[in-house]
Amino acid sequence: MTSTTAAAVRALALMWRAAPGWSAGFAVLSLVAGVVVPVNAWLLARVLDAVTTRGDGVAAMLLLGAVTAGGAVVGPATRYAEGELARRVGLRAKSTLMRAVTGVTGLELLERPAFLDRLRLAEQAGAGAPQVLAHALFAAVQAIVTAAGLALVLAAVGPWLVLVTAAGCVPAVVAAVAESRDRARMMWQTTPGTRREMFYATLLTDARAATEIRVFGLGGLLNDRMTAELRQLARAQRAVDRRTAVVQAGLAVSGAGLSAAAMLWGAGQAAAGRITVGELSMLVVGVAGLQVAAAGVVRAFGDGHHGALIFAHLDAVLASTAAESVRSLRRSLPAASRSAGVELRDVTFRYAAGHAPVLRGVSFAIPPGAMVALVGTNGAGKSTVVKLLCRLYEATSGTILWNGDDIVGLDARAVRRRIGVLFQDFVRYDLPVADNIGFGDLDRLDDEPAIRRAARLAGVDAVAERLPQGYGTMLSRAFGGTDDADGVQLSGGQWQRVALARSLMRTEAELMILDEPSSGLDADAEAALYQHLRTARGGRSCLLVTHRLGAVRHADAIVVLAGGRVAEQGTHDQLLAAGGEYARLYQMQAGGYGRRADVAAG
Repeated sequence: MTSTTAAAVRALALMWRAAPGWSAGFAVLSLVAGVVVPVNAWLLARVLDAVTTRGDGVAAMLLLGAVTAGGAVVGPATRYAEGELARRVGLRAKSTLMRAVTGVTGLELLERPAFLDRLRLAEQAGAGAPQVLAHALFAAVQAIVTAAGLALVLAAVGPWLVLVTAAGCVPAVVAAVAESRDRARMMWQTTPGTRREMFYATLLTDARAATEIRVFGLGGLLNDRMTAELRQLARAQRAVDRRTAVVQAGLAVSGAGLSAAAMLWGAGQAAAGRITVGELSMLVVGVAGLQVAAAGVVRAFGDGHHGALIFAHLDAVLASTAAESVRSLRRSLPAASRSAGVELRDVTFRYAAGHAPVLRGVSFAIPPGAMVALVGTNGAGKSTVVKLLCRLYEATSGTILWNGDDIVGLDARAVRRRIGVLFQDFVRYDLPVADNIGFGDLDRLDDEPAIRRAARLAGVDAVAERLPQGYGTMLSRAFGGTDDADGVQLSGGQWQRVALARSLMRTEAELMILDEPSSGLDADAEAALYQHLRTARGGRSCLLVTHRLGAVRHADAIVVLAGGRVAEQGTHDQLLAAGGEYARLYQMQAGGYGRRADVAAG
């Protein structure tokens, strides 16, 4: 079985799983529609012969009218069944694809351009390929049934007519396969440009990007780049369409020639009395109908072949995500404890082969129940450490231990459930306040007291309660409902507190990771946050990542990263006394506040 055929089989299997009843109904209706045309042709011939020879064709005319009426009903019913089938299959395919993508535990796959290109095509395939294949299959069945019936009708007049008409279809089949491959190749080659066009279009319409686009005058430039990508796509599509039009025009001319020759022969035969008027009508309807049916078979074959080629991208994405998911399966964690002991041993990490390491031989420990601060300048590798601890990437070399177990051997999802994390680049969900906070612990998404408690600890409770619908207020003007006033926009600092509240939802987390938790907070809120971390952690381990050194004075240990390496580590007093990188940075920041750092102080 070829890969294209295998993809077609899997697409049709997806269609059957999504809607078995509608699939069967669509198939039956397609068969009925295919039978109607040759039956009508045969009945019409009987009517004409009866009228011209006996002067009586009432019974045949009544039967012809009944079949014609039935065929008229079958058409709308078939279209409705096809539409319902498309909706159900599209829903099933989209859900399957997104479940597979979200099931990938790490970020590496989602950062590969080739995978993103294929993912874009897979989304299109999920939305359309199964129903395209279903339509192609049933259209082919309908056309084949029609063609077979009309072939019998024509054979009654002249068997050679069937052979000539069938021979004329061979070039059309070859052309249809070539076109489907050409179009699938064009879609694959233009997908990177399509993604860039979507990126520019999103920027131009995104309220969060609108400020810089207007202040820096970027609108014209971004629009020109988007338009250039669209023009490139249009050129590729135009080239395929032009070749297709030329081939189809040639095939249409040859088909018309065959039809004309057959009809001229039939007219001559009827004039000579060799065939009846009814047989002449069968010839005319049969030749025209057989060509239409043959064209339908060819078109269905081409559409089905194209649909199978596109569905292969969905297949490939599902295979890639399944491989990643299998690779990430590990043994479960031991029973939960109040706090986790985490240790990095000689950890080196690079984001891609051939790139310079971001971390080089990093070693430090977070003892159970301790607060460890990770500090350093921008680009030192602090956020990368956070991503490694959250199992978003695997270390290139070295070991990360979780309560003494190598983290690589543990189930990534289970590890994450034991972590409460605030990322530096946290997500601002265009959803209500309650969802934005409750997402931190899905088991308590509807637990209003828990959400209010997290909001209070993060200092955002007063903000939430003043909003128009309180915790039900939509934090977006894009999805605020019919009334534009329903959605609100928060300030940067307020969003920071919402994200912090989200990280505080997991009260049973063994490790808290806070990456620049106070970057958007004012002085009062920052002081309150660190006071909470010191007194209300409940014995949980904590990794505090920050560049504000004044906030880490009371940490149990401070690890200083510089150039991806651990430059030094110790307590605040020890590092000041050592006079190294930490003391230099501390003096610099303290000087900015108009006070001298005492490098010898305890």
